[in-house]
Amino acid sequence: MYLLPNFVAGRPGIVEHDFAGVVAHSKSTEWSEGDPVFGWIPLGHALQTREGALAEYVVVPDNCLGRRSPSIKPTEAAGIAVAAMTAYEALIVAAKLEEGQSVFINGGSTSVGIWAIQLAKAVGARVVVSGSEKNREFLTNLGIDEFVDYTQQPSLAVHLAKEPPTTKYNVFFETVGLPDPSLYTLSEKYLAPNGIFISVGPQFHSLREVGQLSRLILNIIWPRVLGGVKRRY
Repeated sequence: MYLLPNFVAGRPGIVEHDFAGVVAHSKSTEWSEGDPVFGWIPLGHALQTREGALAEYVVVPDNCLGRRSPSIKPTEAAGIAVAAMTAYEALIVAAKLEEGQSVFINGGSTSVGIWAIQLAKAVGARVVVSGSEKNREFLTNLGIDEFVDYTQQPSLAVHLAKEPPTTKYNVFFETVGLPDPSLYTLSEKYLAPNGIFISVGPQFHSLREVGQLSRLILNIIWPRVLGGVKRRY
């Protein structure tokens, strides 16, 4: 049955991409049975094989694995891969964040936000984050330079537009997945002319948010010469 394509075999699709555990078998010389690892299942691989992390075993390319320190529990390592890679792709690959630049991370205590803070500090950037007061100490211990309590503002976008930084941000990284377009549409007030607005991808949880998502998409594609937002998304 394992040789049959999925549309014939009807294998169930298993969800989730992050995992951690030990190597059970490997054809690679890099890995040996019993090696502690963590990793992820790429979307293309998951769609093709219908594999998911919520299974007893997974089979993945060896370049999707990382060596896990024995001091890190599997339950601690299982949430690293996708969140860390998302932050890396956003700040290092897409934004090309450099030493001396500044970044605003909306949602500093999200899984992606936590990794984004550490990566940004590692390259020597100034890091400003939004979060709730209960997470201030946690975020401060990660090394942030400034904290904005979004719960004290009716609108974070309006607050940033009214009180922009002296030196505008080079990168605005939206890690919450908000469909609200205002953070982007008002970004000219606080994002440098050559800056970039990056989002993990807007998500909506109710039908009333569909309109917000539609307006966001419209603002992203609307030409600058016709009054569109003069910042890269």
